[in-house]
Amino acid sequence: MGDDDNGLTIDFTPAGRNGKGTVTARLDGRAVAVETIDLGKPDARAAFARQVCDGRPGIHLAAVEGELLQIAADVAGGGDSDGESQASRLVRLADDCELWHDARANPWASLRTGEHAEHWPVRSRTVKRHLARRFFAEVGKAPCSQAVQDALTVIEGKALFDGDQHDTHVRIAGHGGKLYVDLAGPDWQAVEVGPGGWRLTTTPPVRFRRAGGMLPLPLPVAGGRLDDLRRFVHVDPEAWPLLAGWLLGAIAPRGPYPVLVVHGEQGSGKSTAAAMLRALVDPSEAPLRTAPRDERDLAIAANNGWIVSIDNVSGLPPWLSDALCRLATGGGFSTRELYSDAEEVIFSATRPVILNGIAQAATRGDLLDRALLVEAQPIPERDRLPERELWSTFDAAKPRILGALLDAAAAALDGDGKTRPARLPRMADFALWVSAGETALGLADGEFLGAYAGNRAEAVEVTIESAPIGPALLRLLAGGDFAGSAADLLAALETEASDKERRSRGWPTSARGVAGAIRRLAPALRGLGFEVVTDRTARQRSIRIEKVRDEPSFASQPSQGPENTAFRDGPNDGCDGWGRADDGWRAAQNPAKTRSDDGCDGCDGLSQPFSKDNGDEVMEWTG
Repeated sequence: MGDDDNGLTIDFTPAGRNGKGTVTARLDGRAVAVETIDLGKPDARAAFARQVCDGRPGIHLAAVEGELLQIAADVAGGGDSDGESQASRLVRLADDCELWHDARANPWASLRTGEHAEHWPVRSRTVKRHLARRFFAEVGKAPCSQAVQDALTVIEGKALFDGDQHDTHVRIAGHGGKLYVDLAGPDWQAVEVGPGGWRLTTTPPVRFRRAGGMLPLPLPVAGGRLDDLRRFVHVDPEAWPLLAGWLLGAIAPRGPYPVLVVHGEQGSGKSTAAAMLRALVDPSEAPLRTAPRDERDLAIAANNGWIVSIDNVSGLPPWLSDALCRLATGGGFSTRELYSDAEEVIFSATRPVILNGIAQAATRGDLLDRALLVEAQPIPERDRLPERELWSTFDAAKPRILGALLDAAAAALDGDGKTRPARLPRMADFALWVSAGETALGLADGEFLGAYAGNRAEAVEVTIESAPIGPALLRLLAGGDFAGSAADLLAALETEASDKERRSRGWPTSARGVAGAIRRLAPALRGLGFEVVTDRTARQRSIRIEKVRDEPSFASQPSQGPENTAFRDGPNDGCDGWGRADDGWRAAQNPAKTRSDDGCDGCDGLSQPFSKDNGDEVMEWTG
């Protein structure tokens, strides 16, 4: 005790574990208070301090309580014969770790093991076991649990206030114009992908974190072909460019990442295909999950894995559809920290997503705008294999398929930004990334963009057909343009709709409701060639929906050279590379030529106008 406390001393004699024992307070060598208490309990310390101070004006209550708290800490720390407490020794033993923190102020420790570093949260089991192992090697006994907790508190403080800040990544990371893929093996090897190729490394410049359930990727093997994957997933040849493009997009160093929607009848291998696609990029002990119960569960799944794969989806509630949109293009979710009144935990991620189910689960326009729709084909009985044999064959082929995927990623890095179409589709960064690497995927130039344009046209149809007012609205517009108030539109739709459609869930019951429905359908209607104009005056909402003639201006002639080539020869007749419909033909007085250079009527591969002979008149392509 201090000089102001009249020579008061406090002794402690342990009588068991966890701070229990006899406390003796002596004043000038004479015992003035003796109690058997549990020093780990604040109330017991406070009661003994009041007993010591009672009737002794020169004794300060705060000083007595402070002395008791220090004794409790020393007992919990288990001081050794050299006078160093267990907690202090553990903090010193952590000096072989690099302590740092991430952007969210989470403390981390990097453990050097051989030639590689492992990155773990300070309070992870791995860090605790590392400290316990070092403590036992030095002292010859195990540290007590309280000493470990006290030491970790100090180590966290050092990581937050003395350590540098670094970003953490799950499975995929971009750095310095290169792509890094964590193989998640015990040696912490990663693949470094650059414009010139890929190689294995144990010292990537990025810091990967390991989440529970992550499984290792195989060591990739060069010389493979992505086409080898086609025997394991059963889709139409027209859908293969979408599947291959999604897979290449799933390892892009930055988003957005489209939602892959695989649908098909029972027995078409939808779940198996989804599990195999994930196994090529982000294998997990639970590759397929049921739909999350709430947005928090979805955010946790995205935080702990690179790909979110939801199995057997029969329908998506609006909140989940909106959450998947945010996950595809970037978004966050926050919630109160457990056992806290004010602290907030923020989850933020952009992730590739797979949905599979018998029916087409994605129906809302905003999600379909971010989706790739792929229909799985029935597997003939003669082609079926036992699941064990199927996965054994796939595992044997996986290293070469992964190597081919990495080759395509290297090609995408090399060509990224060198070509730019005259018009960019939705999810433009994804489309440009895949286009830059499509030849390495085994696709023809422009094949992916052609398939992507067709996919978007299908998404427009699904959006309209799935909307409660969609079919009735199309029937109404088939009779001509509409102009009037929102109430007028609702009345017109009710005239066109059947009793079943009017009773369906989601059918608007007010002018405000139908105006909101039209706003949601406006992008899809625009894709069908309708212009939607809404306005609100002081008294009513006015809506005008009219068919517009789709005659966009010609694309400018691209300059020569591969870096400025906007389009290449596409696979679709009557198409400018973006899947424009055949109603782009018009009568022409002076056609530029009668057939494309590659023999494909309707497109010269560079989105330039040319013409064809249509019997009695010459038609010119205006797309």
